[in-house]
Amino acid sequence: MPEISGNVTGRWKQEAAFDTAGSVEMLQQQNIRDCAAIAGKTAAEFYGMQILAEAIEDNKQNFTRFFLIRREERVARTRIKPA
Repeated sequence: MPEISGNVTGRWKQEAAFDTAGSVEMLQQQNIRDCAAIAGKTAAEFYGMQILAEAIEDNKQNFTRFFLIRREERVARTRIKPA
């Protein structure tokens, strides 16, 4: 489940969630109807949630990058005993 921490600005209470799709999942699973999540269209479709507004970003250059990082595979070295 998403980790939530919030603050109030204006008339809206903003909450930070661990991930965007997880916040949609939380609203759907807990049947929360008086809140909204900012997430991708795919998350809304996957969880059967209504999209209230699209393209609400305020910085068109802001996007998420994902990287896959792994350690190099080590090859086991075996000593060959002389015959």
